Amino acid sequence: MDTCFCGNIESFENCCKPFILMDKLPETAEQLMRSRYSAYCVKNINYLYDTTDPFKRFLTSKSAIKKWANQTEWQRLEIVRSENDLVEFKAFYKEVDSEKIHVHHEISRFRLENKQWYYVDGSEG
Repeated sequence: MDTCFCGNIESFENCCKPFILMDKLPETAEQLMRSRYSAYCVKNINYLYDTTDPFKRFLTSKSAIKKWANQTEWQRLEIVRSENDLVEFKAFYKEVDSEKIHVHHEISRFRLENKQWYYVDGSEG
C-alpha cells in the first residue's frame, strides 16, 4: 500500500482524498494542512482556494495557485509541530526544471468556523 502524499501511512484514497473531494471535513488544523499539501501534489486548485480563509482570498487567485502548483514537484512533508490552530511544517519540493531540493518552512495559522477549517496565513519558520 502506498502512503499518502502528506506522509501518513494510510493511502491517499483513505487519507487526504476524501477531504479534497469535500466528502469529509478535516477535524483539525493539521488535517487541513496535510490535505492542502496533498492538494498541491495532485494540483487541485479549487480545494486550495476554497480552504483559504474567505477574508483572505482577495490576497491570491486561482491562477496564482495554479502557477505555483505547476512549477513545483512536491517531494515530502514534515510536520514540525501542531497545536490547535497553528501548524509548523517543512515542505520539500523541486522546481520543475531543476533537480535541486528546496524547503518551504512555514508556521501556518488556521481558523475554525462552522466546523470548517480555513488556512489564514503563514510566516517563515
